[in-house]
Amino acid sequence: MLPRRSSRLAIPSFFLLLAVVLAAFAAGCGGGGNSDKDTEALVERFLEVGQSVKISNEVLLGRLPDDLPEGLPQYPDADLVASTISTGGGAKGYGLLLEAGDDFGKVFTYYEEALDTEPWQLLLATSQEDGGALQFGNLEDPNLSGTVLIQPSATDDGKTLVFLSVQTFLEDATQEPFEMPSSRPLPRGFPAQIPIYQGATVTQTGWARSQTGIEFQVGFLAKTTPQDIIDFYRTELRSKGWVVTDEPTSGSVMVLKIENKQPGETWSGTVSATVFGDAPEYTEATLQLSIGSGETASPTSTLPTPSP
Repeated sequence: MLPRRSSRLAIPSFFLLLAVVLAAFAAGCGGGGNSDKDTEALVERFLEVGQSVKISNEVLLGRLPDDLPEGLPQYPDADLVASTISTGGGAKGYGLLLEAGDDFGKVFTYYEEALDTEPWQLLLATSQEDGGALQFGNLEDPNLSGTVLIQPSATDDGKTLVFLSVQTFLEDATQEPFEMPSSRPLPRGFPAQIPIYQGATVTQTGWARSQTGIEFQVGFLAKTTPQDIIDFYRTELRSKGWVVTDEPTSGSVMVLKIENKQPGETWSGTVSATVFGDAPEYTEATLQLSIGSGETASPTSTLPTPSP
């Protein structure tokens, strides 16, 4: 059985969450004379960014939570920097921040294989030059799902940072009615050439600059089906001359690979869509886009009118 529910952040905002993790890592390991309690308080504040006030966080430096779900793959001989426990909204989440002694490629391959071995099932994987992310579920427990974010060390020492998060829904918890949040503005410079599905509410955004260009990510909810989202982007982008390829469905996630190979433009990315677990009448979708260094895009400042 596939996981039947997802959290409201089932497809993570990769760049924003990764920035939080790295900032927490620097605060905890930068020296500076901070006590353990000071460090824990700093990490907790980072974790609270963008969270509901109903979520409570606990930080454990250098040790695992006592009730961590069993069998989670942990990279061999990796150092545990800190772990976190988040409770609220009918769910309990755990996070592990690890430092592995091997390069990014080796660590990413390990998790890609380990999370596609029973009882784990890999649902989504994305890898770029400056990092990668994987989303997974559990075949034996449909209420258990998680994400792994992987980032090469900023010190160029051949090491790799890993943030593994897992969430389990509490069977006896009362599910609060879903309330659509306010739509967020698109990232600065997000290209007008990429449409946002009509009636969508933008829930997550992020962008990052790298040596090879600019990376964008936009997550949104729309009151429609995943197939409608995929059909919309296939039609719209092909009409603009893009190369659009249907990727094999990964679990419950539908994915399109998109490429703009027109002269002077080396754009690429993905569109993914899946049923939103907190409100099945909605689809949760993510746009990921990479624009090559030195290229320009016409920015947009408008959004479609969100659906009620």
